Amino acid sequence: MVGTTPLPPWIVLENADGKKSYRYFKKEHVHKAEVRRKVESIPFEERKKRNNVEAAMFQFGFHTRNNKTRYRTLFKHGLQAIARCAWMNMRRLFWFDCQLSLQIAK
Repeated sequence: MVGTTPLPPWIVLENADGKKSYRYFKKEHVHKAEVRRKVESIPFEERKKRNNVEAAMFQFGFHTRNNKTRYRTLFKHGLQAIARCAWMNMRRLFWFDCQLSLQIAK
């Protein structure tokens, strides 16, 4: 094609209703689309794990005042963290068991 100039790499020619229109995008848009496709290709059960971790971290610090515990030494902080996480896991297992027994009872 003689006399035509190539489009810059971040412009796409669109023909809408017979009119010439251009769609502009940046390299970051391409990167975001690639990341979005990768995330969508991950199975739902695998994607759900991140939400569970973030919820656990939120729940761990929920009952603190101003994000501070009542304890002073590192040992006591560690014990409090272990106890709180064990309690959260036991509650989750209990509710899971309740839901499972309700499904079996139906």
